[in-house]
Amino acid sequence: MSERQRELISINECWKKTDRLHAHITLPQWIDTEKIGVDVSRAILLMQLGGIKNTEFKMESEHQSKTNIPMVVGFNNHGVAYAGRASTKVEESSYHTSNVELDQSHVFRNSQWTNLKITLDRDAVQNKINEAKGDLRNPESWIPHIDKALRQNIRKAGTKHLLLNHTKFQTLSALWVNLNEALMDAGDMDILSPLFNDFHPHVPSSEELASELIFNLAFWTIWGSIIYGKEKGGSGYRVSLLPGLEIDRASALQILSRTKSVVAKIKLS
Repeated sequence: MSERQRELISINECWKKTDRLHAHITLPQWIDTEKIGVDVSRAILLMQLGGIKNTEFKMESEHQSKTNIPMVVGFNNHGVAYAGRASTKVEESSYHTSNVELDQSHVFRNSQWTNLKITLDRDAVQNKINEAKGDLRNPESWIPHIDKALRQNIRKAGTKHLLLNHTKFQTLSALWVNLNEALMDAGDMDILSPLFNDFHPHVPSSEELASELIFNLAFWTIWGSIIYGKEKGGSGYRVSLLPGLEIDRASALQILSRTKSVVAKIKLS
């Protein structure tokens, strides 16, 4: 789909299309923020893949892009240290997540969602544009930085939510379901088989493995949908080929968040 065919919404008006993405971008008055658009549908797709219910995105002047830190830089002829200042760069953007619910009794992570807050430092972006000798008055100079902050932080937060911070029970449940019920069953194996002298493994064929994975997907999707509700906008049991692990969703998020922009210039007619 070309940029002209994409449905772009002015970034500060995302709320008109969805209540899941709110943006507040503060730029100097001489910059036309109406020309900075968001592909809301694609942003929501990335959020849904990453288990993110709502995203709040703001850009404001938080601090200078460089912080001066006093430090010892040398010694005089009498051996007395003297101080100087070294500059350290501050991250252009940052994010913070908070779980939608605190209930940790969920069998799999698939049924838990998170909220995301992204902050983009306007001073840091302005300095980057100046260093690149860009035009601060042109919205197109700001768009790549806004787009990067939105996509990159959705990717980071979503991947972390899908793959990390599982409870011990969720980790054990995921390993049992995927290793024992899918992989081992495909090869006529079972974790408890050796205890009953019934251990006759064989290397599963691709058809056997595919069959077990599809059964696993169908069974746990139906189970999860009954217990937690079908997956919909920011809620329910997220469908995954690997229940509890969601490696497939994390991989899709990594790829899709890198292949196409979410923020682009609105070409006013």
